[in-house]
Amino acid sequence: MTEASPDTTAAQEPLPRNAEDYASVAFGAWTEGDEGLLVRLMTMEARQVLADASLDAAADWEFDRCEGAAGSTYCTWTGPDGTLTFRVANQDAGQGEEHAITETLVAGG
Repeated sequence: MTEASPDTTAAQEPLPRNAEDYASVAFGAWTEGDEGLLVRLMTMEARQVLADASLDAAADWEFDRCEGAAGSTYCTWTGPDGTLTFRVANQDAGQGEEHAITETLVAGG
């Protein structure tokens, strides 16, 4: 009998159900290099901007703030190379849906 790989048998962890937690989990996945989780949390376009940015995930980052605007929440972190902001679709995040981060904004990196 062959043993099934954990990836095929384990249920995926539920995603956060509010925008701030959703962005925080994505930021943690980025700093830890968890590409699989980023694929679940972010649209392809948002991931591409993050991948193309010249920001150091291992740098000393500090959470700045989350602000809501027109159905989205923007959560920002500041690091030595600039700022990183995730735009989270509130409705999708509130339902624990995948790809609720629809945009990545980078300044200075």
